[in-house]
Amino acid sequence: MNRRSISISAALAALMLGLASPSWAAYPDRPVRLIVPFAPGGGTDIVGRQVAERLTTMLKQPFVVENKPGAGAMLGADYVAQAAPDGYTLLMGTSAELTIGPRLTPSIARYDPVKDFAPVALIGVSPNVLVAASGFAPKTIPEIISYGKANPDRLSYGSGGTGTGPHLAGELLKSMGKLPMTHIPYKGSGPALTDVLAGQTQLMMSTVAPALPFIKSGKLHAIAVTSGKRSPLLPNVPTVAEQGLAGYEAVTWYAVVAPAGVPAEVQERLRNAIAQILQSKEFIDKLAALGVETPEASASAGSLKERIRRELDQWGTVIRDAGIRAE
Repeated sequence: MNRRSISISAALAALMLGLASPSWAAYPDRPVRLIVPFAPGGGTDIVGRQVAERLTTMLKQPFVVENKPGAGAMLGADYVAQAAPDGYTLLMGTSAELTIGPRLTPSIARYDPVKDFAPVALIGVSPNVLVAASGFAPKTIPEIISYGKANPDRLSYGSGGTGTGPHLAGELLKSMGKLPMTHIPYKGSGPALTDVLAGQTQLMMSTVAPALPFIKSGKLHAIAVTSGKRSPLLPNVPTVAEQGLAGYEAVTWYAVVAPAGVPAEVQERLRNAIAQILQSKEFIDKLAALGVETPEASASAGSLKERIRRELDQWGTVIRDAGIRAE
């Protein structure tokens, strides 16, 4: 075979290889579904719709939100885990179904949060805040620990329900601070706030948004936020870690994730678009109104997967040691 024949054969082989391999340069070339594993109107739904609206504009194809609530958000997550890994079915994921639920009710989670998903981009985090009625004497974490140890049967804290992020944040505080404190679960943050304002419970672990008006009015005292660094929404409130419990962190987070096996090119295209969205002041302000803080830049896929691994271990330990059972 002469050189010319070899060149032609090589060119044909390259052409056939190109035809056999899908090209993702045109992604997306049809509508994309963003599965929200909660009912319409809640925080995750609002975050998901804000993301979908902006991805639609940037990538020139509809990103359509579909709500698939149920089983503590694990129904929607399972649906995405089983979807085709082509980038056209995504999950508006949260810590609820990716790190808490699989440890709280493992019999319901039919997916592996690490192996069955490809993390695309972190959208935001929502810290909790430990609050007390303004008349409650202890004002810091060390003072609360001292009070609890001196009054082991008197200290209680409320949350919006068993197995919620705020509940687990409270149990992590109990564990790390060796703090005798009784959890009182409520059916939602509203009733829990009512009782802490009335002094029926001394403390409440709450997401920031519902507690913020009472903090600003002076009816509640914010003792600590549960994030790794101070919250822009409460810049004068120290973290739990700052007050002596190094390494403490307990936040709700939101992230776009895809089924495992989605091509790297698709993930990168989505990640780059989301990185631009995270620079939008309008987007940042809309999420801040929900108590959600956007990262300065989109987290890498590796760091997001590591967060999932770390929190699965953390919440698994807290749930086991505290004997928490789903209601």
